[in-house]
Amino acid sequence: ANSAPRRRNNNNYNNSFNRSSGGARPSPALLASLDKDAEDLAASLALGLTNSTYECMICYDTVKAKDRCIREWSEKSARDTRAAPPTASSSSSSSSASAWRCPGCQYAYSETPRFSCFCGRLAEVPFNRYLIPHTCGEPCLRQLLCVHKCTDPCHPGPCKPCQAMAPPIPCHCGRSQFVVRCSETLSTEFDPSCGETCNRPLDCGSHFCQDPCHAGPCSPCTVTWQQHCACGKESREQPCGVTSPPPFLCKNVCATAFACGRHSCERSCHPAADHPPALKCPLDPDVVRYCPCGAKLVEDLLAGGGGRRSCADAVPTCGGPCGKTMPCGHACTHPCHTGPCPTCRASIQVRCRCGAAEFAKMCCDVRRDAGDVEKPLCDKVCRAVKNCKRHSCDVRCCPEATTRHMCDLLCGKTLKCGQHTCTMSCGHSGRCHDCFEGVSFDELACHCGRTVALPPIPCGAAPPKCSHPCVRRPPCGHVSYSVHNCHTDDEPCPPCVVFVDRACACGKKVMKNIPCSRQGVPSCGEVCNKIIDACGHPCKRCAFPCHGTQFCTEDRPCKQPVIETCKCGNKKSEVLCSAWKESVGRTGGPTLPCDDSCALLERNRRLAEALDIHPEPADQAAGGADGAGASASVLNPDAYELTVLRHAAANPVLARAAEQALADLVRDPTRRAYHFPRHNRPHNRFVVAL
Repeated sequence: ANSAPRRRNNNNYNNSFNRSSGGARPSPALLASLDKDAEDLAASLALGLTNSTYECMICYDTVKAKDRCIREWSEKSARDTRAAPPTASSSSSSSSASAWRCPGCQYAYSETPRFSCFCGRLAEVPFNRYLIPHTCGEPCLRQLLCVHKCTDPCHPGPCKPCQAMAPPIPCHCGRSQFVVRCSETLSTEFDPSCGETCNRPLDCGSHFCQDPCHAGPCSPCTVTWQQHCACGKESREQPCGVTSPPPFLCKNVCATAFACGRHSCERSCHPAADHPPALKCPLDPDVVRYCPCGAKLVEDLLAGGGGRRSCADAVPTCGGPCGKTMPCGHACTHPCHTGPCPTCRASIQVRCRCGAAEFAKMCCDVRRDAGDVEKPLCDKVCRAVKNCKRHSCDVRCCPEATTRHMCDLLCGKTLKCGQHTCTMSCGHSGRCHDCFEGVSFDELACHCGRTVALPPIPCGAAPPKCSHPCVRRPPCGHVSYSVHNCHTDDEPCPPCVVFVDRACACGKKVMKNIPCSRQGVPSCGEVCNKIIDACGHPCKRCAFPCHGTQFCTEDRPCKQPVIETCKCGNKKSEVLCSAWKESVGRTGGPTLPCDDSCALLERNRRLAEALDIHPEPADQAAGGADGAGASASVLNPDAYELTVLRHAAANPVLARAAEQALADLVRDPTRRAYHFPRHNRPHNRFVVAL
């Protein structure tokens, strides 16, 4: 069976259960025509049924031209559905007990399937090798999405779009008509526009639409007109569609001259109807009958002078308190006066912004904004903890002292990427958001480029793990014999296993079979003997044989013995050089102080010079007594280190045995080596130095 039951948008799901068996073969002409049109769903279904390559969803066998699998299965499904007993859930629900569930889409249908052709006209479909299997060859006649019906022969799958011509369709402006196929009218790209000017009346009623022919209402009118203010000094633009705009009042002074010819209107721009009748001057004697405060008549105040005769005469004052209510709400306490009242000097009690203190202020010093008094600030600093539980208020005279303090800072915590911070408000609930600043929309590849992670790539994401071999060349240039997977740059490759020849640190020998990956310069094991710059002695560091020049700077004191004498040369002392990188050490020479013996020797020398006595040196006297051969056998202590001499003096038997063994080795030309017996470390060092 085909997979039509899985698509619930088919016009008739009953057609999906058609199947026949048999080895009948379709016509070659039919197969050739179907191969050309096998691009859409209906053509691919028809080709699969004709070639017997379409797979049944029930038995997983191919649907052949003659087969009764579907017929038998549909009849069995109908019998099982009718024989199924009603359940409590089915009886209580809206679905009936005879509901049948499709095995493909698992949708419960109210009707059981029946075997028929795809158009549903025939229940017994004879095989025709010139028709698509399981089709009757009659017109389909299924209702399309328009008013027409399908005129193709009985076919599987959905019907093709309607190819009939639709009635003439007028354009949006109604001046043209379009004749198209019925299926084109259902397309979202179809727009019956003639392209000419719309020319429909706009909402203003005075102008017409100048846009091309379009769907929907026309745009508002864009024509503007000038509206003048009440005084006629300024104007503004108004859209054409506004028929009754509000009056436009500028901020200039009206300055309309009154009938007296001396005064003009001092009010701001206002309609002309607000002027006095006949533009009568507000200071006219007939208008002003009381003093400015309204307590007494002008006639009573000017009883002896004959009263005011024109608007140019001054208005008399009564001398009493003004009493007018000022904008602040207090009564004016100044004497009766003309013009506006001066500033209010009344003392009022004003609470601070946080409400903790009260201040006495003059009413004129308190600025008002929309009727509210500007509250002064006290010196109390708010220490309340904000809603984030991380910051405190620290605001002087806080206005939110009695309410919950909201933190206006950002969270600022480091995100998972480790590069950006959270931009949510401080103290937000839940975890911080994912990083969206560093999201990349480029592909992220491994080092070798054969494994790629597709975008979007989260910020801080590591390169994808690659299962291909690493392609890096070792920095030494040798061939890599280790096979390992591709890795990131911060992970090193396995060390090189090739053996190479390298010169030792002192440059005396070439060491063979040194691993290429071994760090540092190899050592040949011999004494360095390089001259140290600090003291000029040869480097004899037994603990570090054959080291490089970086160790000759001597981070340990030099152990070369030097001779120190006094100025007269009478006293001599053998000490260690002790020179190292932070000290020059002892260089020898006349550094010892002279004592009484030196003074005695100097006295004897002067006496000998005075008496013309020339004493023989002590070594010549000894040589004359013992002979010349004795002086040659005397041990020269300068040829050995101080440690060797001390060890020989402490162990004379071992020292003589070692000297005898070495002498025998030198005299016997047949012997190549001599193995000393195992001894303690000081004696081993003595043998090496000897």
